[in-house]
Amino acid sequence: MLIPHQKLTVMPRDILSGFFSKNYDLSRYIPKKMNFVGSGRAALWLILKDERIKRVGIPSFTCKVVLDSILSSDTKPDFIDNGIIPEIKDYRGDALILPYNFGFLPDIDKVKKVCKKNNVILIEDCAQALGAKYKGKLVGGFGDYSVFSFGISKNIGFLGGLVNKEVNLRKYSKSKVFNLMLKGLVSNLFFNPNFYSRRMLDKELIKEHESLLYNMDDYGKNVVMNIFNRYDEIFRTRRENAKICMEELDGVIDFVRPLKNTEPSWLYFVLMHKNRNEIIKKLLKEKVDLSPLLTFKDLSGSGRKASKAEKEHFVFALYRNRKEIDFIINKIKMVVK
Repeated sequence: MLIPHQKLTVMPRDILSGFFSKNYDLSRYIPKKMNFVGSGRAALWLILKDERIKRVGIPSFTCKVVLDSILSSDTKPDFIDNGIIPEIKDYRGDALILPYNFGFLPDIDKVKKVCKKNNVILIEDCAQALGAKYKGKLVGGFGDYSVFSFGISKNIGFLGGLVNKEVNLRKYSKSKVFNLMLKGLVSNLFFNPNFYSRRMLDKELIKEHESLLYNMDDYGKNVVMNIFNRYDEIFRTRRENAKICMEELDGVIDFVRPLKNTEPSWLYFVLMHKNRNEIIKKLLKEKVDLSPLLTFKDLSGSGRKASKAEKEHFVFALYRNRKEIDFIINKIKMVVK
């Protein structure tokens, strides 16, 4: 069975590498000076505690973690109806969170123009967009604030996050560090086709997770940096596979295409179809399991574009070998009429 989620970037050798110090140079893919924290949602929460921020604009279709961070920080969400790639025509609140869903980018110049005109703080949510570029420039450098995530299903799949804000939080306990080591090892079973259970994986992905309001300890940083140092190869594999998928599936099924002047991170290839559930069932019979990302929803519960995106999107990860990519493409062609 080929599963929708990516082959994990964290490997057993990375878990061991945490005991050896690394050079924390992130400038190859992250344009601003950043601070490590326990998670991407913790990074976003820290920003939203800014006393200037009372109302926050949020595209209706995005990961529910974003809304969780807003509500836990006692700020008020203003929902903006959008599809997969946000289009912000106007907003007049205190801050705007711009999520790069699945690693795809909007017209950032237009968003910045809106924010500048209305004196709105721009927060880039780069959780799925490590390495993505707009007009040749890396994301994370366009907003007043930016956050990155290294959660288990992200571009670098371990734990932790980054924020361009001063951090003064408690440190991880030794017991929590030990638990992180175990989680990094056991997580490979969740994403291994030989042990894969859709039910177990879905349950793990949608359950409530701790915000991890901690300073990232040296062990966690070392593991992240060990993966980061081979991210060139990971990123190259995804880009090459995305090119193949676009060429082979053009005219076969609708999929999310990058806007002009944007270079996605290509974490996932995102398909769109009004009969999504029928196609998923047919693919399952062909030993291919594709699925929507269950944490990505119409958070407003009433958006026209957001509801369409929630009901029609389904994905498969692009970090995999060419044989698997060809297999998925051929099965999609077979079942889509």
